[in-house]
Amino acid sequence: MTTAILWTWSVTLPCRGDAGTTAFVFTASRTGATTSAASATFTVTAGSANAADFGGAFPSGPVNFAAGSATANFTVNVSGDTAVEPNETFTVTLSAPSAGYTIGTAASTGTINNDDSDDMDMGPSVAQSEGNAGTTAFGFTATRTGATTSAATATFTVTGSGANPANAADFDGECSPRVRRPLRSVPPLPTLRST
Repeated sequence: MTTAILWTWSVTLPCRGDAGTTAFVFTASRTGATTSAASATFTVTAGSANAADFGGAFPSGPVNFAAGSATANFTVNVSGDTAVEPNETFTVTLSAPSAGYTIGTAASTGTINNDDSDDMDMGPSVAQSEGNAGTTAFGFTATRTGATTSAATATFTVTGSGANPANAADFDGECSPRVRRPLRSVPPLPTLRST
């Protein structure tokens, strides 16, 4: 009787790490008689991942079922890096089963979860006069560390702070003076008296 080999990944895929390799352990399963050993071949092909994610070449290898076992584990080694990037996918396909077996579910997708991040920081505080009319531009500088080869964005939000916090009226585009000083009285001019 023909028996089907069905395969699925049965573990949570880990993050890849920053160096070396991380083992992604997959589990293949078979149905029907398990008294004899059996085997198949796995092959990794690109999704959004590429050969560099696997040390320069897409891996392949045997999937060996021991006699009496309905499952077989096999490992795909993923190369670590420090690049900030989206999660990447790859496809693992099962083929070339032992005599008497056919492939059930032939392929599944693996996901390499990104575990890298860079930092964005605000620069120093800015203090300057608001001016007496119109608007005054306060220039701030944000910095980032790590890889800068790709564009990146963030959102800034302005809120009041300190003992005398700014409010929305301070940002209405008509920055009228907030401090009004009384005019100083002018002393009377001296007079001359005739003698």
